[in-house]
Amino acid sequence: MTLSDKERLLECLALRKLAQELKAQAESTGAGGHNKTILSFAAAAEKYANQIRDAKTPEAAEAIVEEAAKKKSQWDELAQMLSLASAIENNEEAAVQEAIQEAIEMEELQKAALEEAESKLRAQAEGLRSQAGKGKTKVFDAIAGLADKAQEGLDEFLAAVEPEDKWKVYQRIEEDRAGWLTGLATMQTSLHAETAAENKERKNDPEFAECAEDDEFQDCSTEVAAAVCGTVRPSVVSADVMNLLMADFDIDGGFCAPVAPKPAAQGGGYNSNGDKVKVATVKAPPKAPPPRPAAVVRAEKALADSALAPEELRKQIVSALTDEKDGLLAMLRITVPKLKEDDRFEGVHEDAGQLLEQMELAAGAVVLPKGLAGDKLKDQMRNALAATGPPKQPLKKAAFAIQKHDIYVRDSKGPRLTNEHPDFLECAKVCVELATYLQKEAQTGLGMK
Repeated sequence: MTLSDKERLLECLALRKLAQELKAQAESTGAGGHNKTILSFAAAAEKYANQIRDAKTPEAAEAIVEEAAKKKSQWDELAQMLSLASAIENNEEAAVQEAIQEAIEMEELQKAALEEAESKLRAQAEGLRSQAGKGKTKVFDAIAGLADKAQEGLDEFLAAVEPEDKWKVYQRIEEDRAGWLTGLATMQTSLHAETAAENKERKNDPEFAECAEDDEFQDCSTEVAAAVCGTVRPSVVSADVMNLLMADFDIDGGFCAPVAPKPAAQGGGYNSNGDKVKVATVKAPPKAPPPRPAAVVRAEKALADSALAPEELRKQIVSALTDEKDGLLAMLRITVPKLKEDDRFEGVHEDAGQLLEQMELAAGAVVLPKGLAGDKLKDQMRNALAATGPPKQPLKKAAFAIQKHDIYVRDSKGPRLTNEHPDFLECAKVCVELATYLQKEAQTGLGMK
């Protein structure tokens, strides 16, 4: 097909524009010492433009266009790469500011989580101490012992300097708490049996019978209750104590599994002062923490293993991302739509969508289809870099926004992602670390490092 005059002019203009771009990039920091070579490419582009303009016939001009096209695609790619490299270098200060902001956000999340952890430890210690002061039987002695342990744990938590040390203390207290609850439940079962046996022995006691018939001592005088029941009925573990030990101690999907408060079966019981108390029947201690998503665990382990060779690390990350059964991408494709159907978390719907979209783009830095090469490969790497790198870093921004929800965005009585969508939250957390790794891989794929 013969070139028209307009088409010939457009070809000339395109080559001249490319030449100008190459000249500009030759003077930039992104040229990396290859200024002369880049300028020679610019001169060649201008030469082709002049030849197309001066060609005697349309056919001759078309032949020159075809010859120039073979090199023009390479020059275009070079110009794009140089532009991207310059942008990154020129935005070094912006990147530093992004890193500082990221560190600030992480510090805010950590600080808020630690404050919440301290509040819960303090409430547990003070609550147990208050309950222990309500009587002087062996049950209250046991509760006082737990209050001492809870206070020791709180003091150790406050004394720890580094956040990592504070979380270790918190995790240990949470593990101990399950044992405390089991011990109290066992004691309560023993007390019920003891009470039943003693009541059977005293069934012929006139005062006891009178009280028993009168709505389980509800109308008995304190003196009668103390004289008759106080020596026969041991104190029981109240619902308040059990609820203190069964409280939700999970902090932003951290060390402790969410433990939903269980409704306690209520029955009659009396303390050493003859006052009627409610009895909490506990069949089992809090459930063990649910397993974290396998892909999250694999990715964290691989990223933390400094001994892994680059190729082995890449292999493990690809596996963690793409496993059809429980890979990170597969999990996000399941959990994000579920979250968006939950109107209680409307505030993070947009961030959840962004997280999935940007993670799929970022994964392109290491997840490479067979046969992908040339311009398509470069485009995939650029998309991965745009998702992970400065100045916008959309993947990290979405992940941080999601983590903020449970800490200080949600209403104090509102539902937690930790409890309602734990797998999604775990995925969001690991995306921050993955973004840094995938950014470097994308830069390497583009020949920037």
